[in-house]
This record gives sequence, structure tokens and C-alpha cells, in this order.
Amino acid sequence: MGWLVVLKALTALIAEIAATVRTRRLLAAGRAEAAADSLKEAIHALERARAAERDVRAGLDAEPGRLRDDDGFKRDEPGGADPA
Repeated sequence: MGWLVVLKALTALIAEIAATVRTRRLLAAGRAEAAADSLKEAIHALERARAAERDVRAGLDAEPGRLRDDDGFKRDEPGGADPA
């Protein structure tokens, strides 16, 4: 009867270790999936931004006169003369 108790305890220990390993793998898979989803969202945002930039550039190329020279928020050009 003593061997049966030891065998039962050993089986319970192995089952608990297996459950812990499974849980850790599931958590790691969940983190990887969340990271992949986040990266996919970032890629889609970049694609939308690039499409918007292409649309703006195409509009400016088609009608360059629509680009206003002074919009009231004009900044100094990099490398230009210092206004001071």
C-alpha cells in the first residue's frame, strides 16, 4: 500500500508540473499574439499614412498653384538665414 501512495503522489506532482508548463506556454503564446496584433495595427497605420502622403503629393503635382506661399505659420527653412 505504501508504494501506491508514493506512485499516486508522484503522478499528482507530474500532472501539476505539466499543468504549470502548459500555462506558461499559453501565456507566452498570448503575449506573442498580442505583440503580433500590435505590429499589424502599426503596419496598417503606416500604410494609411503613406497613402495619405501619396494623395497629398499627387494633388500638389496636379495643381501646384493650390500650395499657399504664406499660411501664417511659416517657419524658417533648415540651414537658412537666422532671422535675428
